Amino acid sequence: MRWLGFAAIAVCLLAQAPEVAAVKSKIQQIEQDRIPAGGKVFFTSRELNLYVTDLLKAEAGDGLKNPKLVLGTNRAEGSAVVNFVKLQTAKGQPPGLLIGLLLRGEHDLTVRVRGRSSGGQAQVDVDEVTLDGLVIRGKTLELLIEYYLQPRVPDVKIGKPFELRHGVDRFEAAPEGLTIYGGTQRAAR
Repeated sequence: MRWLGFAAIAVCLLAQAPEVAAVKSKIQQIEQDRIPAGGKVFFTSRELNLYVTDLLKAEAGDGLKNPKLVLGTNRAEGSAVVNFVKLQTAKGQPPGLLIGLLLRGEHDLTVRVRGRSSGGQAQVDVDEVTLDGLVIRGKTLELLIEYYLQPRVPDVKIGKPFELRHGVDRFEAAPEGLTIYGGTQRAAR
C-alpha cells in the first residue's frame, strides 16, 4: 500500500516537470533575444507557480515552504512560510543575535506588488507586506526594503524605474498569466 502513495507522488512530480521545462524554454527564448519585434511570450499562472516553487526550493532550501503566486491585473501576491534564520544562514549571511531571536521559527509572509511597464521601461512597487498577520506599509515598509532587502539583493529595483532587457517592451499580468511583449528595437548583445 505504501508504494501506491510513492507512485502517486512520483506521477505528480513527473507531471509538473514538463511544465517547468516549458517555462525554462520560454525564459531562454527571452534571454536569448528571440522574441520577434511585436511578438509575445505567455506564461500561465500554473506555469509560473511551478517555476517559482522549483526556483525557490533550489535557492531557499528549508528556509521556505509552500510558496504560492497569485496574479491580478498588473498585480501579484506571493506568499510562503519563511524561516528567516534558516534562509539567511543558507545564503551564508546569518542574522545578528537580536534579529535571529526576533525572527526565529516559521512565519507566514505575504507580499503584494504592482507593476507597470511600457517602452522598454518598468517599475515594480511593493504595496504591503504581511508578516504573521501584521500588515506593513508606508514608511515602515520603505525602511524594511532599504535595510533588509536591498543589502541582501542589491540588484533589486523597488519603486524605481528600470530598463527591461532582451528587447522586451512591456509585460502585462492578469489572473490567467503573464504576457511578455517584444519591442520594435532589439537588445544589444
